Amino acid sequence: MTGYAEKIDQQLEILWAKEEYNNEESKKAVQAIGELYWQKKYKERGTKRAIADYLANQGAAELFVKMMTSLGNQGLFKDNVTWYAAYYTYNTTWNFSDASTLLCRKLGEAGIVKLLLANAGHEPFRENLKSKNVLYLVKSSISILNNMTKCPENRQYYQEGNAVEVLRPYMTCSDAFVKSVSMMTLAKIIDEEQSELLAEDTGAIDFLINMLRRALEAANRRARGFSVAELCEGLAKLAVNEKNKKKIVEKEALPLLVKVLETGNELEKTEAANTVWTLAFDDDVREKIMAEPELVPNLEKLETSTNESLKSAALGALWVIRKTGEERPKTAAKKSKERQLPHVMISYQWDHQKILVSIKKKLQAAGFKVWMDLEQMGGSTLQAMAEAVENSAVVIIAMSHMYKESPNCRTEAEYTFQLRKDIVPLMMESHYKPDGWLGMILGAKLYIDFSGTQAFDSAMAKLIKELGVRGREDTQTDVVVAQTAVEVGAGAPPPAVMWSSSHPLDREAEFLKWTQEDVAKWLEKHDLGSLKSEFSEYDGKLLRRLQGVRSEAPEFFYTMLTTKMGLKTMPDVLKFTEALDNLTI
Repeated sequence: MTGYAEKIDQQLEILWAKEEYNNEESKKAVQAIGELYWQKKYKERGTKRAIADYLANQGAAELFVKMMTSLGNQGLFKDNVTWYAAYYTYNTTWNFSDASTLLCRKLGEAGIVKLLLANAGHEPFRENLKSKNVLYLVKSSISILNNMTKCPENRQYYQEGNAVEVLRPYMTCSDAFVKSVSMMTLAKIIDEEQSELLAEDTGAIDFLINMLRRALEAANRRARGFSVAELCEGLAKLAVNEKNKKKIVEKEALPLLVKVLETGNELEKTEAANTVWTLAFDDDVREKIMAEPELVPNLEKLETSTNESLKSAALGALWVIRKTGEERPKTAAKKSKERQLPHVMISYQWDHQKILVSIKKKLQAAGFKVWMDLEQMGGSTLQAMAEAVENSAVVIIAMSHMYKESPNCRTEAEYTFQLRKDIVPLMMESHYKPDGWLGMILGAKLYIDFSGTQAFDSAMAKLIKELGVRGREDTQTDVVVAQTAVEVGAGAPPPAVMWSSSHPLDREAEFLKWTQEDVAKWLEKHDLGSLKSEFSEYDGKLLRRLQGVRSEAPEFFYTMLTTKMGLKTMPDVLKFTEALDNLTI
């Protein structure tokens, strides 16, 4: 047994034996556990993670939540003994939750998110932040919430606790640290629409960019406790929203990202490259990235990095910047058809690998040929991914918040969409509803639920039935089959058909060459000039995609027209759909 394990076991034994914790012995026990975090012999990040994982496996998460609840019921500030027992419990949880995803998951399961949101949302606490102890309670509560975001399974608890509304008032808090950590937490948990509101209402983009500028100028490369890498990550989270991409660039983020790529350590450079990768999905932003002095050259220098994560991020950003997916020879797609699309491809985010490996094995046992990246292949990933999509009969998209926020997953999904491959969505996360770019690609497709709300074997049976003969080892036929699943989007199920080689999008059309100005002329021609602002970012290629959404997911298409695109009356909808059928100017 390691030295820290013995120490932890001794203190946990003391704490488990207690009925109440507002006493000196409980305070000293949790304090002793917390002090392990700062001991020099355990200073390495990997060691801290090992200690935190050990705490998680020994039931410390459940114990810490029990202690916080008990001390809160006693009255946290009623006397010094109670407060200091609470102080060390929160402090220990704060530090070790920063080191371990496992501990964060266990804390989430134990109910800590609800408890911490109750602290942050308690009006008397909000109104009394001048009190040193109250301020510490709020600060530690929000900091633990920030740490907890690294675990995807915790996302549902933030939604259930209405975390966005609870934390939003702290965006204007006079305490700089509380404001900063609230901003960072919100950037990680908000959905697509909330992200836009956050940026507009609170100046989150300005704030994070200014913080990044200060961190780059600081000797320790931190601003208000946040590292350069964390701030780049925060910007990347906000950049998932399409409108935020432009705002981030308008606020002069690109020169700062260049500086990170030039002067940062490997982690900082990786996060900066991932931020550029996420930004580059917008065509206008992509042009500005290409025009930014030294940005692309710095990414190109990283193409040969020995750090696989950094290399992968740089190559991914360059793939999107160079439009490699669009420029790959058409012979690649033709070649895939000649091979009769032999396999099933699984596109997924790394956090769900374990269950997807089980799915892969079940599919292989059922006679399917399956392609799945199991090794995060670094520099070869994008080339291998492209070939896997091109040679697929069907692509399984394992959707979740983390999938939607991953630029790597978006690159895979958009290339799949571009080649008009059959898609079968799997739901990997309960309470998740795809939005933004992922919602547009999937439309109202039906999903098969692997989030744990139904039996695995039952979900597998549905998946095997859904795949039919596509990707089976004993057939090379590209068959279109009906879906048997649960709806992704709102409204009635779409027709039980997936894309086939006879889809209308296969026909090349002159309108693919249209510019945004041509789209405006098209709207004017069809007496739809009032919609020009809503369609200001559309060119011929986007109209082509809109045609595909109409065919693939009609319910989603008409919902978007009336709720997001400014078509308020039935005559407007009818005029627009007729115009979409006749794309000429």
